[in-house]
Amino acid sequence: MKHYEYCVCKDGWMMGAYMDNKKRAEECAARYASKYPGSKIEIKLNVYDEMEYRYFKEVGC
Repeated sequence: MKHYEYCVCKDGWMMGAYMDNKKRAEECAARYASKYPGSKIEIKLNVYDEMEYRYFKEVGC
């Protein structure tokens, strides 16, 4: 099973990440776009398989 991490970035810096929740990432990106006009706002996607996801959750990266 795949898990998706949506990372919201502003001008190349990660500002927040949402595991398996694209809608919240899009809402966060929209907030940054309205607060910082002219900044480059993007959502980057990382995909984890089940084993990597368990490790990710345990270490809290």
